[in-house]
Formats: sequence, structure tokens, C-alpha cells
Amino acid sequence: MTKSKDPYHEGEELEKFKGGGIASKEPYRFDLIDPDAMMAVAKVMWETAQTGRPANNWRKLPVGVHLNHLLIHLFKFMRGDRDEDHLARVMCRSFMSWSVNNRKEKVK
Repeated sequence: MTKSKDPYHEGEELEKFKGGGIASKEPYRFDLIDPDAMMAVAKVMWETAQTGRPANNWRKLPVGVHLNHLLIHLFKFMRGDRDEDHLARVMCRSFMSWSVNNRKEKVK
């Protein structure tokens, strides 16, 4: 591992590849995220947007509301309800909860 001397990426760790290419070493592995799971989350977001609610309405809700809905969908799935994709909704509410919780301005 070497350090970048590029002023825009000064001090970044660089990774060399077999073909000779060099790139910043990133602490992210998007290639390990299941694309079908992300498609399911995106579908839930699309379905919700079709209800007429503003697309960013979820950002205005407190984390507790998201966690409550997450648990509702989790328990529906656990008791065998397959009327909708409850696990996709659990993932959605999990992302929403994380996002709202980690915003600089907290929603109350």
C-alpha cells in the first residue's frame, strides 16, 4: 500500500492492481450488497411514492415511527403473513431509521 501524492487525494491509501492500475483504497464493498435486495427496497420506495405522499416524507418522521413500522412488518412476516413483501419493508425502514438517526438535524 502506498500513499497518494496527488494534492486532491493527499495521504489516501492507494491500491495497485495486476494490470498496473492504481486506485484509492475505499472502505466500502458495494459489490457485496445483494442487488436483488436493493431492487426490493427500491420497489417498496416506488410503491410508496405512488400513494401520493411526498417522496421525502420519510425524512420528516422520527426514528421511532420507522422502528415501529419495521417491527410491524417483521412480526407480520414471522407469523406467516405473505400478503406483501414484509422483509423488503423491514429493510426499507431499517435504512430510513439509520438515515433519520444519523442526520445532523434530528426529527422530533
